[in-house]
Amino acid sequence: MFASRQDARLPYAQVSKALHNRRLGIYGTDELLSSAPRAAVGYTAVGIVGQCDELWAEALMVMGYCHYASGPYIAVAEMRRR
Repeated sequence: MFASRQDARLPYAQVSKALHNRRLGIYGTDELLSSAPRAAVGYTAVGIVGQCDELWAEALMVMGYCHYASGPYIAVAEMRRR
């Protein structure tokens, strides 16, 4: 998730250092992530928020968003459409 649509449209937005702390990485089950809408829609995400840097301190290898970027992430347990 990005702070703005403009940020989301930048080249390499998922890993750009210029967007550090202007995006939120998302972790969830394959089922939850595959059902994500293709266009912007209002949702409330329920889960646990953390920092990628903290994951590296506890693990040998971190896959997904935190493997390529740093900053905040949410481990989503449930998504509710507004």
